[in-house]
Amino acid sequence: MNCIFVISNDIELINELIQHYTVVIINADNVNKYINKKIDILIIEENNIDDNEINLLCNNSKYILIQDNINLNIKLKKEVNVITFGFNHKSTVTISSINEEKVVICIQRQIKKMNNNLIEPQEIVIQNTSEYNINQHIIKRIITEILEK
Repeated sequence: MNCIFVISNDIELINELIQHYTVVIINADNVNKYINKKIDILIIEENNIDDNEINLLCNNSKYILIQDNINLNIKLKKEVNVITFGFNHKSTVTISSINEEKVVICIQRQIKKMNNNLIEPQEIVIQNTSEYNINQHIIKRIITEILEK
């Protein structure tokens, strides 16, 4: 089973991920426990950890999902797969359009899955709900795609 490491204060996101995956929440108080662990997927929705520690976490990860408005000063190994997401038009996964009924997200570049197959660029429609959290939907979709056999 894949373990998802999360640097976020988004309780909704964390609760949603916990329903489907083994989740480790990383913060400034516990980061030292995890800096030498091999990480399948690291989600970064905020930057509240020292640059050296975040650098170690990132370089021990297969995949890093990072919100596009977060600036990190890190140097990555070549084999780390970085997927940016958010409203920035340069992000790997971005929002094409949004209205009350639906959100269209766009995968703008190929993403390598865990099984080495590729996720091709595409648009994906997500129906809007009353409990809507765009980042939560994007993250769940990316993880599902990456882990799909």
